[in-house]
Amino acid sequence: MSKSKGNVINPDDYVKKYGADTLRMYLMFMGPFTDGGDFRDAAIEGIYRFLTRVWQLVQSTDDKNSSPEEKKILNKTIKEVTKDVETLNYNTAIARLMELLNFISRQNSASLETKKSFILLLAPFAPHIAEELWERIGEKFSVHKELWPSFEEKYLFEEEVTIVVQVGGKFRDSIRIQSSESKTQNRVEEIVRKSEKVKKYLEGKEIKKVIYIEGKVMNFVVD
Repeated sequence: MSKSKGNVINPDDYVKKYGADTLRMYLMFMGPFTDGGDFRDAAIEGIYRFLTRVWQLVQSTDDKNSSPEEKKILNKTIKEVTKDVETLNYNTAIARLMELLNFISRQNSASLETKKSFILLLAPFAPHIAEELWERIGEKFSVHKELWPSFEEKYLFEEEVTIVVQVGGKFRDSIRIQSSESKTQNRVEEIVRKSEKVKKYLEGKEIKKVIYIEGKVMNFVVD
């Protein structure tokens, strides 16, 4: 069932069924804050399931030391959610929280640091659940009086990057290389030319130009 923009939605019905946090979060997830969107019952149920998973995972997962991958994902999430909140892109901020929760779910563990940061990031969108979870992990004071989490740049550095390789504007391969090597076009081209997938599309062709977008794309313009 979906509700078009022209229909009147009674929020009380949804608060009774799903709770105020679910409704609040769904309204922010529907689309860009300035655009609005269509209200859909099936979609609000997705937010309800997400918050249910948050409730269960934060309390049930083991408190372990952060792995390097966990630190990287956490700090990336903090940086991106912070930026999204500042620019009123609430829908993408919530999507990033979903990605972090999926990571926690896959490894079935999270450090206390990750749990605290997750709850702090969740608080603007689901204030009641965040407050309750904050108390349940042993914190004494309100989550809404805590400082916003900060990220550390050192965890945002990617040791490797993926270079998309195109020949004549068409995708032909993707190559993982060291981030340090990606800064030099000649070195990237040397590595890319060794790819068998790329070689066969360059054979017998005249390369008129090589377009390189650092750390992202290399395109061979051929004749």
